[in-house]
Amino acid sequence: MINFRVTVNVEKNEAKFIFTAINQTNAELVLEFSTSQIFDFIIFNSDGQIIYQFSDGMFFLQAFQYVEIPKGQEKIWKAKWNYQKGSKRVDPGEYVVEAFLIPSRINGERVKQKITASAKFHIPE
Repeated sequence: MINFRVTVNVEKNEAKFIFTAINQTNAELVLEFSTSQIFDFIIFNSDGQIIYQFSDGMFFLQAFQYVEIPKGQEKIWKAKWNYQKGSKRVDPGEYVVEAFLIPSRINGERVKQKITASAKFHIPE
């Protein structure tokens, strides 16, 4: 139905994340979101500990929004992370981002399975 992936572009002082939802069906997909939040992502260190979560401390508008993805097309969202945990830069090394696309419905049907993607990346010194 929908293919979701995350790509990481690592720079010296931040990581840029590209979240892509690809409609692999023969019909348009309409994704319904019950808030202004479309996606979330969590950064894990090499020990599996949560280092950062995009939605922590954020508030989202309680309003329905709809995203249409025509058949065979894709929709892209972007986000950044400045390598900070609290007020401190995290250590260089290997990390994993786990991303979630969080529609409540697709084409009017309740989403029953999480839509996730993950990628490994290396934070430079």
